[in-house]
Amino acid sequence: MFFNSKTFAVKFIEAFGYSEGPGNNVVRGRSYNALSYRLEAVDTSFDWKGSRAEVGAGDICFTPARLDFTRTTQRDVVLVVHFELYGADYADIETFSPADPEAYRTLFEELLAAYEKNAPDRDCACSALLYRILGLICTEKAEEVEESRDRARIRVACERIDSHYCDPDLTISSLARLCGMSEVYFRRTFEGEFGMSPKKYITSLRIKKAVSMLESNYFTLAEVAERTGFCDAKYFGTVFHRVTGRTPAKYVADKCAMKSRWDVQ
Repeated sequence: MFFNSKTFAVKFIEAFGYSEGPGNNVVRGRSYNALSYRLEAVDTSFDWKGSRAEVGAGDICFTPARLDFTRTTQRDVVLVVHFELYGADYADIETFSPADPEAYRTLFEELLAAYEKNAPDRDCACSALLYRILGLICTEKAEEVEESRDRARIRVACERIDSHYCDPDLTISSLARLCGMSEVYFRRTFEGEFGMSPKKYITSLRIKKAVSMLESNYFTLAEVAERTGFCDAKYFGTVFHRVTGRTPAKYVADKCAMKSRWDVQ
C-alpha cells in the first residue's frame, strides 16, 4: 500500500494535464514519481513486470521512479504531479478508487492552477497542496485497512454464532469481547456487514432451528425452547410469534392441517 509510511517527504517538481488517444505508451524508468487523477479513462491499463492494473475515471494512480511500464488506452484524460519522494521506496504501480473522487479532483485542479500561476511562492503552494493530497490518501487507505480488520473480526464472531447459536450463554457482550470491540462498536460494525443486528441474526437462526424441530413432531415446546437457546417456553413463544406471525402451537396445528388435507387427497 503506497504512502503507508509514518514519515516521508516530497519535493514537488511539476504539474500538468494531458490527454491521449488510442494506443500504447512505453515509459522507461524515470527519475521521479508520478501521482495522477483520471478525469476520463476508457480501457486504460498499466502493465509492468508481469503485472497489470486497470483504472477508470476518478481513480488515483501512483507510478514510482525507476520503473518501466506500458500504458494502454482508448482515451485517457489526466491531471498529474511529478515529485521526488524521500523516506519511502516503492517498486510497483498502485491504484485505488477514492470514496470521494471530487475531493481529489478539486485538489489536483487547485495544484495545477497554482503551478500555472507561476507566483513567487509557487513551489511552496504546490508542495502544500501535494501534501494535502497525500494526507488524504494516507487517511483513506488507513481507514480501508481498519475496515478490513473489522470485517475479519466480525467474521470470527459470525463463525462463533453459526456454531453456538443454540447456546443460551451466547451473548452480544461475549461476541464483542471475542472481537476485541466495545458492544456499541461491535453492534454497529456487525449490522453494517450483515444488514441486521447480531441479536436479530442469532434469533433468526434459532427460530429456523425451532421450526425444523417443531415440524419433526419429536419434541415438546419446552424441549424446543431449551434446545434452541431460549430461557423458557413462554419467552420462546413470544419471540416465535413475533418472527413468524404465529404461536408455536398454531404453527404446528397449521402444519398438521395441511398434512391432513394432502393425506385425504
